[in-house]
Amino acid sequence: ETAQDAARKELMEEAAIETLGEFELAGFYANRQASPRDHVVLFKLREWRQEKPFKPTREILEAQFFGLDNLPSDIAKSTRRRLAELVDGEPQSFFW
Repeated sequence: ETAQDAARKELMEEAAIETLGEFELAGFYANRQASPRDHVVLFKLREWRQEKPFKPTREILEAQFFGLDNLPSDIAKSTRRRLAELVDGEPQSFFW
């Protein structure tokens, strides 16, 4: 499957989110913490809808939406870096 197909499937399976628009490639990163061969593809998706309320699974215990001005204090460092790149215009890294 393509990266877009995988993202579309995972959004539906894990968060009940249906993609309405097209994905925009936001970044492609080497994830050396996981494996020397692992990569992460990051997409932007502007048009979507949540089909039904989120229900916890064995894989995803909790999911919530937050405004950029109200992010949780324990957000992952990699997520903070990606937001700084996408929102604040920080230089993009090639490493997750």
